[in-house]
Amino acid sequence: MKAGVLAVFLGGVVVGAAGLHSLERIWVARASWALPEAAPAAPPTPRVTKDDQYAFAAELYRVERLSSDDAAEQMERVRMVWMNRRYTWEVLRITPLCRPPGPCMVQPFDHARSGRPILQGWLPRLELNQNAHAALARACDGVDACVFTFEGTLASLALSPDQATSLGFSDVVIHRGRPVREGEAWLRTAR
Repeated sequence: MKAGVLAVFLGGVVVGAAGLHSLERIWVARASWALPEAAPAAPPTPRVTKDDQYAFAAELYRVERLSSDDAAEQMERVRMVWMNRRYTWEVLRITPLCRPPGPCMVQPFDHARSGRPILQGWLPRLELNQNAHAALARACDGVDACVFTFEGTLASLALSPDQATSLGFSDVVIHRGRPVREGEAWLRTAR
């Protein structure tokens, strides 16, 4: 190979080589620069599952019938399975417990829908931002007893054989609202 001279201009730095066939005669001027740091990736949004509050209540009912030692272990299993997943639930807005700013407590059960009495007394807590509160106001405009559908991530869940169940949703999106229909029993009455 014939020896030659090569010079390249790179942003004010000359890189040269003479006799490319000989490694000992290569000169390289090193330029350094910093690449901008990439923004941290947002965690992936979990897919919406088909399970609803009635499936959750049925699973709790099954676990609560176990002995207390088995129930505590199974409740932890239930918590791990249900946590950090996205759900779409239809619930009743309890107006005094659902005013901006802040969270919204909802009634999760139409008692007429179940074949047996639903004994769970928990009120899910929806963490609503200003936009979600506005969407809920639009969905329930003019409806006192408003049943609405939301999608959210189950972000907190406390299960214990000795304590009341507590659960909360984050990243809530309001889909639609409607009045309570005839035959529905969102609020149980004393018998």
